[in-house]
Amino acid sequence: MHEGNFTSHDGAELFYRAWPARSGNARGAIVLLHRGHEHGGRVAHIAEELGLDDFAFYAWDARGHGRSPGERGHSPSFAHSVRDLDCFIRHIGETGGFATDRIAVVAQSVGAVLAATWVHDYAPGIRALVLASPAFDVKLYVPFARQGIALWQKLKGRFFVNSYVKARFLTHDPERIASFEADPLITRPIASNILLELYESADRVVADARAITVPTQILISGSDFVVRHTPQHRSSKISAALSRNAIFCPVSITTPWAKRIAPRRWTRSGASSPRASTNRPWRRICGRRIFPAIRATRPTGLRHRLRLFLRAGSTGR
Repeated sequence: MHEGNFTSHDGAELFYRAWPARSGNARGAIVLLHRGHEHGGRVAHIAEELGLDDFAFYAWDARGHGRSPGERGHSPSFAHSVRDLDCFIRHIGETGGFATDRIAVVAQSVGAVLAATWVHDYAPGIRALVLASPAFDVKLYVPFARQGIALWQKLKGRFFVNSYVKARFLTHDPERIASFEADPLITRPIASNILLELYESADRVVADARAITVPTQILISGSDFVVRHTPQHRSSKISAALSRNAIFCPVSITTPWAKRIAPRRWTRSGASSPRASTNRPWRRICGRRIFPAIRATRPTGLRHRLRLFLRAGSTGR
């Protein structure tokens, strides 16, 4: 692994980590985006656990997080951070020599909303997008909390909200829980403007999910204390029904980054029973060959699905 910085659109030097392909010859790059309040070091294990030795991995510390500059938990706007991401992907392409269609993005929670907004607004021709428990609708639990935050910000200006999220809400792994609680780079506050604009961006992207043409997979936690499921299912159904170029594959998982994901047989109308099987070597969705059909009785994981995405046909750009 090596560490570096890239210059964003406003001149800020944002921090990132990079893992060269172990094979010595990278076929492409996979960009990992962390959850809110966290940093790129929290997703470093994914680069190793996926076992994709012929791909380089990159993970940034978003503005106001980890070792990147800025007030903790703050960015001038959500769109400002989305533009940061666009600059990061461009930097990877320029310094690593990767064409845009050889880059895939794997993002989680708030990072997944950033990635979805970027793909929607900037329409990049990346290879694939994986959204793990995207925070399209964060559970605030306090009645009228969103409206109250908006009113208070209007009256008093920007302020910070401390996260209620505990490590045990994110993973069942005792080692990850312990490392989360001991990590000095995790920040609890989030700026009110970012929290409100997170909701606004999520609402807009989910409502217009049909505009996303990048092959996309959504991983939905079976039991999620932090994020509501409804927008995740809605975005996948809209896009599966209306998009000509993208394939949305919602897959339920019981823990973050679960390795055992029940594969499903995908058709134009959605998924059939997870026990269904097919002898056809390829499924055609919206008239395009997307990925090989697999027997759903055999457990598979994110690594297998992601490799299928990366080996599939181009994004149509």
